[in-house]
Amino acid sequence: MVEGAVPVFQVYKKYLQKKNCAERTSEMFWRRMDTVGAVDRSKADLLRQVYTSLESETPKDLISKEIYLSANDHMEWFSSIKTFTRNCGQGSAVGFILGIGDRHLDNMLVDLSSGRLIHVDFSVMFNKGSSLAVPECVPFRLTQNLIDGLQYPGPDVRYCWYTFSLNLSLQS
Repeated sequence: MVEGAVPVFQVYKKYLQKKNCAERTSEMFWRRMDTVGAVDRSKADLLRQVYTSLESETPKDLISKEIYLSANDHMEWFSSIKTFTRNCGQGSAVGFILGIGDRHLDNMLVDLSSGRLIHVDFSVMFNKGSSLAVPECVPFRLTQNLIDGLQYPGPDVRYCWYTFSLNLSLQS
C-alpha cells in the first residue's frame, strides 16, 4: 500500500454509494451485457457499446472533483493537478513501451492530496495481455475521468492526449 493513496476504484465506489447503488460493478456490467444480447466478452463492438452506455451514466469529473476538494487552496490544487497530469502521461507512456496490461481501477492508485497517480501490480507485462482469454486491445487506460483530470497546463492538454492516443493507435 502507498501511504495516502487509494485505488481509483474507491473514488468511483464513493460515487456509487452516494447514489445508493448497492449493485456490484461486475453485476452492472453483465446486466448491461444481457440487454445487448452478449453472452461473453468476445465481441469488441458489444463491449464498446456497453462501456459507452455505462460511461454516459457516470460523471466524468469524479477524480478531478476529489482532487479539488482535497486541496486547501488554489495553489495546492494547481500543484496537485500538475502532478496528476504528469503522472498520468508518464504512467501511460511507460506502460505502452513495456506492454503493461491489466490496468483496471484497482491497479491504479491516486493520492488525492498530492495528485500522484501510481500504477501497481505489473504481472501482465511485455504485451502478455494480448494473449489472454479476452485479449487486451488498448495500449493504456485513458477513461473520461482520467481525461477530465488532465487540466494542466489547461484544457488544450486533452487535445495533446487525443493526438498521442491516435498516433499510438495508428502505429499499432
